[in-house]
Order: sequence, then structure tokens, then C-alpha cells
Amino acid sequence: FDSSLHYYRIALPLWRQLDDPEGQARVSGHMALMLWHLGELREALSLSEESILLKRIIGDSLDLAKALNNHGLILRKLGRYDASLLFLQEALLIKETIAVPAASICNAYTNIGVLYWRLKNYPMAQANFDKAIAIAKAANYQKGLANGNNNLGLMANEQEKYAEALQ
Repeated sequence: FDSSLHYYRIALPLWRQLDDPEGQARVSGHMALMLWHLGELREALSLSEESILLKRIIGDSLDLAKALNNHGLILRKLGRYDASLLFLQEALLIKETIAVPAASICNAYTNIGVLYWRLKNYPMAQANFDKAIAIAKAANYQKGLANGNNNLGLMANEQEKYAEALQ
């Protein structure tokens, strides 16, 4: 990560000098993800905001949906759940309006389900996990099925619904 981050830190100001919004959006988005993984959440959030702003200007819906989703995940990690939910829902709405693979929509529902789970809103978490599982089944997306069922089991366990967790 360190060497990649080093090169991104060189590239971003160059894209800014070139006044190239696509290059800036791409690099700021990559840096935000990398910093998120490194736990540098404040800087990740700032770069993610920059990426979203630029992607809105560019008008690339798919890239905007990805950036909104990532931003929502950063906010979730920061414990800013209400804001996170808004970004995750906007990302899902875009994904449902454009042609994206079912796996992407499944993962969006899973991300929203995890957020509701963290908020202890188990019915909404369940509804989103169920939706993700239904999409995964229809698309034969095995990873989505595994994630959805794993999350449901973990959530049932957390609620001490052990019989349900074992189903």
C-alpha cells in the first residue's frame, strides 16, 4: 500500500494541475479506498468527497455509484450511520436504474443490511439481507448467497436466536 499511496500522492496534484476531472476523480477515489483500508479515515473521507463531487460533474453514473457506496462505507466505519445510509441508498438507486451486474446490486443491499444491523434495526437488516439473497439466487451469485446467509446467521446469534442461527 505504501508505494501505491506514494505514487497517488504524486499523481493527484498533477491531475489537478492538468485540470482533468476524470483523472482527479479516479486518483482521489483510489486513494480514499487505500486510506480507508489503512484506517486513515478522515483523509479517506475528504478524498472520497472530492471524488464524488467530480464524478457528479463528469456524469458517469456507474463510477458515481461506486464512489457513493465507498463513501457510505467510510462513513459507516466512522460511526456516522445516518449519513452512511444516505450514500449507500443513493448508490443502490443509481445501480438499480442503470445496467449493472446483479452482484453489484446484491452487494449494495448487503451493505445497507450491515448498516441496519449495526444500528440494531434487525427488521430492516433482515429485509435487506433477504433482498440480497433473492438477487443472489436469481443470478446464481454464490458469494452473495454465502454473505447474505452468513450475515443472517451472525445477526440471529447476536440476538440470541440460536435455533434460527443454526437453520
